[in-house]
Amino acid sequence: MATSIVKRYAKAIVELAIENNNSSTWVNNFDDAHTFLSNRDLFAFLTSPQVPQMEKFKSIDTLMKEYDKLFKNFIKVLISRNQINLFQNIKEDFIRQFQSSTGKISAIISSAVKISDTQRKLIIENICKIFDVNEVDVKEKIDQEKRSEDDIAKGIVKFLVDVYDDENETVMMATILTMIKKKNQD
Repeated sequence: MATSIVKRYAKAIVELAIENNNSSTWVNNFDDAHTFLSNRDLFAFLTSPQVPQMEKFKSIDTLMKEYDKLFKNFIKVLISRNQINLFQNIKEDFIRQFQSSTGKISAIISSAVKISDTQRKLIIENICKIFDVNEVDVKEKIDQEKRSEDDIAKGIVKFLVDVYDDENETVMMATILTMIKKKNQD
């Protein structure tokens, strides 16, 4: 669950991205920055109290010379407030809030087996109808603990669907049972 400070940062960034009509730039900058901010040595450098803030800012300017100026300033604010550790959470909350503002929501589908394209499409259609949105960002998670040998033998697969709103709150949890064809019935 996102903290209030993470939500405030994400909300401000969503507003900036919409106002400047450059949401895809922010998404790309977040994705690219995540790659090098995940580096332990760089993270240690950016969080070290022994390194002067201006050195940290120079490093950011060098690493992010092709990035949007507001994005670089955002990273520098996180560094100056010793909050760079919130980067990943802010990124995730920004994406959720942006999706919500554009009629998209997120869902995680957990099952013991990989879902078929038909099952995925049906689940997405139903979520769109229930929440009156145009698009659902779906992540799939195969969870062997959900596997019941008795259910598999009967041709039943359980899908646990968690749907999240723009504040990363679970707004719906559903267990969907579906019958699948046994391999010898293909």
